[in-house]
Amino acid sequence: MKKIFFGLLLVLIPVLLFSFDPGWLNNVIFFNGTSNDIEYIFMSPGDSDYWGPEILNSERVLESRQDLGFYILYPDECNDFDILAIDSNGDALYIYDYTICDGTEETIAFSKRDMADEQPYFDFIELEIINEIETEIYYMFVSPADSEMYGVDLLDEVTTIPPGDSLTLLVPIDEEAVDYDFMAVDENNDTYSFSYSLDPEYGSSDEVAIEMSDLD
Repeated sequence: MKKIFFGLLLVLIPVLLFSFDPGWLNNVIFFNGTSNDIEYIFMSPGDSDYWGPEILNSERVLESRQDLGFYILYPDECNDFDILAIDSNGDALYIYDYTICDGTEETIAFSKRDMADEQPYFDFIELEIINEIETEIYYMFVSPADSEMYGVDLLDEVTTIPPGDSLTLLVPIDEEAVDYDFMAVDENNDTYSFSYSLDPEYGSSDEVAIEMSDLD
């Protein structure tokens, strides 16, 4: 559970059934002001009990003095998020109930002074998301089903998933299975959505595919 152990479903407003509008997205920039690499960042909707996927993905870090931008999707004018960053020394920073509102880009800076908390212990499932549709995926959201918003686009500002390619995420696991809601948005702003349960009994890796049958 997030508050102890430590994601994303938007209330699917009817317009999503017709076409996704990138204008619904806001932008958040993470800046690493420390002298160490940031190895993990979680940005979870404040209404979820889970941290959800680690947003740097499985093979990337946020290097010292560098920044990285992500799009976020939330239903109201302002919504709260919980943030966890863990650096290469194992130091951590927790930020709870961080409010983000429409109309302004948000910058979240990590400083050495702030990275003073003890990191949580995580076991991860390595989740591969495969694009099996014929178009490029521009946005990818994965959310614990207990949330009413999708939250972070896990592809950051520039990354996409071409047909036949995949994205690999690290997802913290609890002792029991957790249901997740997935939504992909392709280059035509069509949406593909489904639900899937990640169960630690099935091992440390899993895979799901975005298929034409998932088209909304």
